[in-house]
Amino acid sequence: MKWPRKDIYIAWRLALHNLIARYRNSLLGFFWSFTYPCVLFLTYYVAFQVVLKTPFTDKDTLTFGFSIFFWYWIAQCLSEAPLIFITNRHLLSKVPLKVITLTVSAVLAQVIHFLFTVATMTFISILFFGFVPAFQWALMSVVLSALFFCCAYVILGTLNVFFRDIQHLVTNLMTPLFFFTPVIYDFEKLDKYIQTLLLINPLTSFTLLFKNSVTDLSGSATYFLIALSWLLVNFSLASFVYKKLIKKMLDRL
Repeated sequence: MKWPRKDIYIAWRLALHNLIARYRNSLLGFFWSFTYPCVLFLTYYVAFQVVLKTPFTDKDTLTFGFSIFFWYWIAQCLSEAPLIFITNRHLLSKVPLKVITLTVSAVLAQVIHFLFTVATMTFISILFFGFVPAFQWALMSVVLSALFFCCAYVILGTLNVFFRDIQHLVTNLMTPLFFFTPVIYDFEKLDKYIQTLLLINPLTSFTLLFKNSVTDLSGSATYFLIALSWLLVNFSLASFVYKKLIKKMLDRL
């Protein structure tokens, strides 16, 4: 399917509009969304470091912080995905805007927001810890994750038009997904069979690829291949849903 330059421009402008609308009439703007993962990070840090007396090095702290912010981005995308077409039905029916353009604009807005967050975290890590993450793997993880979420938006957004239970199912799965994704614990210290089980979760490989950019680069190539495989699976599923259901979904809206 061709995607003209005009649609790329529309997706970009719509993404910027979404970001501006999100923080309009807000004094702190972007930093309000920065506070939630900070609070989540501090909560777990106090629980592990102060209460449970878990030994933390500076690198452990940085890894933990970057992982929490990466998870927050995942959670934001998964929460938005089921509602993407329902909340923007006016754009699809009256403009009309292409489904792919709307999907890309929504994910692009999330990516821009996340990159600002990563830039802030990187500044803090350099200023206070003198540490610079390996950006090549971090960027690779963000790109693969963004493409994965574009597919997820199509799948979840389309299915939710027909079955509104999808949005509630995703909401209820967020907490189990958090603990079944190696965000707050060291994946390498787990038993091999548990590692295998966790890799069934597509989010694990993307998280480990990003996490390794802060900790240890060993195994990054393996996680890249696993993440790429999950992306191809998700793309195939999204293509099937798009071809079979997208016209019916637009009619239902």
